[in-house]
Amino acid sequence: MWGIRVTRSKLEVSLGPIRLMILELLLPASVAKERVRERILAGGHGPSADIFDRMVSEFEWASSEEFHVLQLDASVDLRALVDAAVRLLGKEETFVWN
Repeated sequence: MWGIRVTRSKLEVSLGPIRLMILELLLPASVAKERVRERILAGGHGPSADIFDRMVSEFEWASSEEFHVLQLDASVDLRALVDAAVRLLGKEETFVWN
């Protein structure tokens, strides 16, 4: 979350206050690790197993007091996940921010 906070601060210098929504995709670490392994085997990029394990151990959930947080189950079909995110984000257009 540190990087998001730094980026937000830098943007706010020129844009003024901004509000962020964090989309958290919920997935067991073992499933995510296998997806990364498959992507690398197919010629894609990804972290080493050691770096992945460190990222998992250092993971921070977004604070709902600081950000608007949307959590979705990433184990569902990708099309269903995208459709759910689009529906939920579409509703955000009318969300009243404090």
